[in-house]
Amino acid sequence: MALLNREQPEATISLSFADLPGKSATAFTVEDLNKDGKALGVKQGSVAATVAGTSAEFYKLVPKS
Repeated sequence: MALLNREQPEATISLSFADLPGKSATAFTVEDLNKDGKALGVKQGSVAATVAGTSAEFYKLVPKS
């Protein structure tokens, strides 16, 4: 999953897991791919990050069962 900031100033961007097509999980284990897959733990309902202007943050989401 990518959080993309197309604007110039830094922004906090979030994604609700309910908006993921074809996924019914409400909790995901999140890994930060920009930081060599650093585990960020289990997130419930959504994930958010501060993204630098005209940049992106990349995450791996693994459904938690």
